[in-house]
Amino acid sequence: MQIPCGIIVDKLGARNITSICCAFCSVGVLLFGMATSIFQLELGRFLLGLFSASAYVCCGKVARDLCDKKKYALLMGAATATGCVGGIIGGTPMAYLSSLVGWRNATFIIASIGLIIALFAFIFIPKDKEKTEITAKSFDLLFGLMTIIKKPKAWLLGFCGSVLYLPVSALAELWIIPFLETRFGISTKIASIGSITIFAGFSIGSIVSAWVAEKINSSKKVIVPSSILFIWTLWMALYSDATNYFWCLFFLLISSLLSSSNILAYAIVYSMVPEKYSGTSIGFMNAIIMSSGIIFQPLLGKLLDFFRNGMVNDAGQPVYTIVTYRSAFLFVIFGAILASIASFFVDDVKFSRKKV
Repeated sequence: MQIPCGIIVDKLGARNITSICCAFCSVGVLLFGMATSIFQLELGRFLLGLFSASAYVCCGKVARDLCDKKKYALLMGAATATGCVGGIIGGTPMAYLSSLVGWRNATFIIASIGLIIALFAFIFIPKDKEKTEITAKSFDLLFGLMTIIKKPKAWLLGFCGSVLYLPVSALAELWIIPFLETRFGISTKIASIGSITIFAGFSIGSIVSAWVAEKINSSKKVIVPSSILFIWTLWMALYSDATNYFWCLFFLLISSLLSSSNILAYAIVYSMVPEKYSGTSIGFMNAIIMSSGIIFQPLLGKLLDFFRNGMVNDAGQPVYTIVTYRSAFLFVIFGAILASIASFFVDDVKFSRKKV
């Protein structure tokens, strides 16, 4: 829904879409909490995915319409940081709340908060200054999307951003916890600190990367060195036998800080199209970057099964050794190398210039 949301937001405005989507997300949470069958659970989750797709797009639209254009990257970094905080809250704090009031009541509380946010969004987000007009010259709302699709550098930029997002989409959200359990022989609870570390690093780095790019007046001078150093820090975290658990967490933190430079991809693609298609540009870039999880999570799972060579325990369950994990993760390192090379060819954004 990322690309359709971008097009719809450009037409209907961020205030309307934000309030409507927040409300329907709450309905999805409520339905999940009330579910008595698998179908109802899946329907609730589907509504959540469908309507939460507008979140980042609407943030970008508001940043573009209401704020200084030179602060666009910084504001998008702040939006990313807030999203990562949401990911952290959805872990241990949510588990704690569920233990206190039960998981159904916990979802009811979240649904109530969502409805309040929907109301606040409608009240406090101003009406859009302008909306995309459908004319014979502009063809229709797909014109902005076609403008981006026809730019090879936009796809190159999306590739860089999607690979840099892998610490979050493939590791923090799924594979880092079992990897740390296997490598250091620790419990799931302790290993989960690795996931939180990545979310925290990406959250902090999203603001820092945008702030540095603004200060040195260049997005490319942040993306290029970040993508190169990202390879080294990720290698140290995953492959260096000299690192203990705490040093591993340190390198995971630094690698996620560096990977957050992908936030600048939104500022660069935003500069490629007319301002009235800002929502479409964000939706396009977010669709590509979010696809890293869709592709690499199952891919790494397939690779793990391939590299374990049919190894199972006495109960017949698959056995994944540290060698198995490291063999599969080589594909992440390889992708990071390609992304670092591609970063030299992306466009640069000068934040001191006003967009024409």
